[in-house]
Amino acid sequence: MDITFDDGSYYLGIWYIPPDPTQPEAARTDGLISCWRRAPGAAWETEYRLRCYADGRKHWWSGIYPADCPEAAVLADLTLLAGDWGTRVGQAPITVLIQGDGRAAEAALRERLAGYTTFTEHPA
Repeated sequence: MDITFDDGSYYLGIWYIPPDPTQPEAARTDGLISCWRRAPGAAWETEYRLRCYADGRKHWWSGIYPADCPEAAVLADLTLLAGDWGTRVGQAPITVLIQGDGRAAEAALRERLAGYTTFTEHPA
């Protein structure tokens, strides 16, 4: 999966809910939540992804928090959502707080996910 960050947006964070390794492969799911705003004062945009291992399908949803919603409130809400989602699948979410631009997003992911994945630079 490619995740692309542009330098013009402000990224709040990414929450990953891993699959439960004790479940049979066909019963596993994982989740991903991300949140950003395209410009200062813009609405908060969110994206949610659920992957079902039984059929390999991914389901995507998106949402909007109004521009006047405080960052702390959005952060608290998404952290609670990720925690509830993780409880349902028996896994603690992996939280990557970014609170910065595309460069900060890349640095936060590299630091938090070191040892889990590799990163590849793609030409713009």
